[in-house]
Amino acid sequence: MLRAFTVKHWDPEGAGSGCTVVVASSERMARLVVIEYLRSKPEGYRQCQSAELLEVEPHEDSHLSAESVDTSEPGVKLEYRMLGEAPFEEIVFFGFSEEDLAEELDRLQSGENQGRGVSCVRTLIFYLRRKEFDKAKAVARNESDKIRSYPEIVAVLKRVGFWYELSWT
Repeated sequence: MLRAFTVKHWDPEGAGSGCTVVVASSERMARLVVIEYLRSKPEGYRQCQSAELLEVEPHEDSHLSAESVDTSEPGVKLEYRMLGEAPFEEIVFFGFSEEDLAEELDRLQSGENQGRGVSCVRTLIFYLRRKEFDKAKAVARNESDKIRSYPEIVAVLKRVGFWYELSWT
């Protein structure tokens, strides 16, 4: 059974410190997947010098538990870089092809409103293409009152973790 884990990693100087959200079958596998992911990056050697330095916790118990994660496929889903000032984290890796996601959203939005599209979704797409995931996610949250009128777009945003449903029960 696949589960989501949040793995914290630290650069000795603090510059590459962050958290990676990964889906794996166990904490051990989560650690191995994150090590492989970080070491594949040019600067990753600073983020992961030893497997023992990675702090693995179940995603639902982590400070990032508000982030929805699709657990149907294993692998790295999100990487956050720690910042010294608010906001304290920013997304630097998004587990989906942002161009494919942007194309899918663009196709869906362009057919709405008699072909005029949905302007707030176009703004979200703009930020996705610039790889500014925090801003794209902020647009989805801030414009949710408008976007919720388009169930196909909402379904895509739910699938990638950009949509949150509040339970009022």
